[in-house]
Amino acid sequence: MGNGYPSDICCRTDQSSWVANAHKDRLLYPLIRKNGQLERASWEEAMSLIVEKTKEVQRRLTNHGIGFYTTGQLFLEEYYALAMIGKAGLNTLHMYVSLTDSGAPRNPEC
Repeated sequence: MGNGYPSDICCRTDQSSWVANAHKDRLLYPLIRKNGQLERASWEEAMSLIVEKTKEVQRRLTNHGIGFYTTGQLFLEEYYALAMIGKAGLNTLHMYVSLTDSGAPRNPEC
């Protein structure tokens, strides 16, 4: 194609993903805000913080205080994992998949 993208990429969404994943500024490790500053953290520390904050929301607002919003860009396996986490694991009512808000114009060739 001559534009720096692999030849099998045909739509803007795919092109943007490829650029973002290969970008030199892409984060390769988690960051946690401490004392107002983002600091590098281990994956274990980051995941523990997510669990802690999720449990805090559950205590204050019940499981229905947690919601999931995704675009229609996931693969079937990702939707299944999301359903297992949201419905079976957290028992939340708030799960929404937007099939129109993909963030990029649709290309009929894709």
